[in-house]
Amino acid sequence: MNCKWNLVATLLLLCMLMLTAACGNGGDNGNDGDNGGDTRHEHTNDGEVVLRVATPPYHGNIMWDVERWMREYYAAQGITFRMEVTNWVGVHERDAHITRLNTGFMAGETLYDVFALNGHQIYSYLERGVLADINEIIARCPVSSRDDYFTNVLDALEINGGLFTFPLHFLIHLVGINAGLPEDILNRFAQHSSIDVMELMAIHQDLGSLHPEFGNLALSHSNVAWWSGSLHPVTELMDKMDEFVNISTRTSTINDGGFVDFMTNLQNSFDGIPFAMGFDMPSEMPPPPHGLYASQGVFTAPSDNVMFAEALLTLEAPYFTHFIPLANNAGNVRFSNFGAFCITAQGNQDAAWHFLRLLERRMSMDFASLGFIPINVAIFEETTPGLIYNFLNPNPRVSMLQPILPIAGGRECEYNRAAQLDSAMERLRDYLNRPMVSRLFLPMELSHPAFEEFMAEIISAHEAANQIHNRISLWLIE
Repeated sequence: MNCKWNLVATLLLLCMLMLTAACGNGGDNGNDGDNGGDTRHEHTNDGEVVLRVATPPYHGNIMWDVERWMREYYAAQGITFRMEVTNWVGVHERDAHITRLNTGFMAGETLYDVFALNGHQIYSYLERGVLADINEIIARCPVSSRDDYFTNVLDALEINGGLFTFPLHFLIHLVGINAGLPEDILNRFAQHSSIDVMELMAIHQDLGSLHPEFGNLALSHSNVAWWSGSLHPVTELMDKMDEFVNISTRTSTINDGGFVDFMTNLQNSFDGIPFAMGFDMPSEMPPPPHGLYASQGVFTAPSDNVMFAEALLTLEAPYFTHFIPLANNAGNVRFSNFGAFCITAQGNQDAAWHFLRLLERRMSMDFASLGFIPINVAIFEETTPGLIYNFLNPNPRVSMLQPILPIAGGRECEYNRAAQLDSAMERLRDYLNRPMVSRLFLPMELSHPAFEEFMAEIISAHEAANQIHNRISLWLIE
C-alpha cells in the first residue's frame, strides 16, 4: 500500500510540473495566452528570469530539486532561469536578515521576490505596501484556485481581506483526556466537540476539588520545552495574547485584568511542573513515554507522529482518550501555520508563486508527517492515508521513533484496518474543515523573559503582564 501512495504522488508531481508554471509566463517568450497576456508580474532580463528567495535552510535536496524543475520549465520556453537563495540559521542571523530586508524596503529596494515569514513585522510591511496579495496572484493563475487549498485556513490568515502570507503546512491542536480519571470527569469532557483552554483549566481545577487523590496531576504533561505541543504554558500564552492585541489600532491591553487572571490560572494549573522556554530543538527524539505522561497530566496534546496517530485511531486501553480540537471560546479551531512565505509587491510574483507550488509538493515527499497538514487539499488526500496506514500495517517496520500501537480489534484483519483508516480520515476531515481561529503574527520572543520569570514565581502576574505589554506596544509601532 505504501508503494501505491508513492506512485500516486510521483504521477501527480509529473502532472504538476507540466501545469504549474502556466501562471508564470516569461514576458519575452511570446506566449501570453496562459495568463491572459498579463506579464506585468513576470520579470525577465534579456531572456533570463531570476528568482530571489530568503529562507531558513531546507534539508536534503529540496531547494536544488525545485530550482532544477523551474530551470527545466523555463528552458523549454527558451528562457534562462536562475535562483538566488539567501539562508539564515538561528535567531541572530534571522534578525540580521530582517534588518537588511527592512532597510531595503525603506530605501525603496526589494531584496527578495519571496521570503519565509519568521519574526518579520508583517503589519508595517502592509502599511508600506511592499507585500503582494496572494489572493490576487492565485486568481490570475489559470491552473490555481483558492479551492485547491484549505480555504478556512487562508481565511484565518487574511488581513483586511487580503492574503499576504501563504503557509505550506499547518497543524491543528487536538487534546485528549487521561483515560484513568473518574467517570464524571471523563463524561464532562466527552460532551464537547471542541474545547477552549479556559474550560480545560476549569475541569482540571474541579478534578482536584472533587477527587483530591488526583490533585497531584498538572493540566498537561507538556513540560519539556515550548515546542513539545500545545497545552504548554508558552503556547497557551501566545494564543491568548492574540485576543488582547488590536492590530488595526496598534494597541495592546495585555496589562488588562482579564489577561492577568488568565496568567494566574495558567500558573496554578502548571504549579510544581517545571518547564523550559528554550529556543533550541533537537533534530530527533524518541517517542514520548505515554505511561509517564498519564501519571503527570490530566490532558495531552499530540506533538508528534505517534501521538497524532493515537488521537485518530481506536486503541486498546489508551492512556488518553476522547480527542477533540482545541478551540477558542467561539468554537473556532486553533492552528499553527508552518513554512509560511510572503511575496513582495515589486518582486517576480508569478515566478514566486510557481516556486511555492513546487516547494509544497517537494516538501510533501521528504517531510510527510502525520499531524503536519499540507495546505493543498489534494496533497493532503494523497499523503495522509498512507501515513495513517503506517500505524495499521500488519507487518510494521518497528523503530525507536515509531513503536507498534495496540490497535483495537487487531491489525491482522484487513476489514478492521480499512475501517480504522476510514474512521480516522473522516474524523480528520471533519476537524480540518471547521472554522479556524484568525491568527496574528506576534513573535514569541515578545513574552520572554517576563513570562518565564513569572512561571518561576520571580515576578508577579501584574509585573509580567506589564513587561509583555510594553514590549508588544513598542513592537506595534516599529
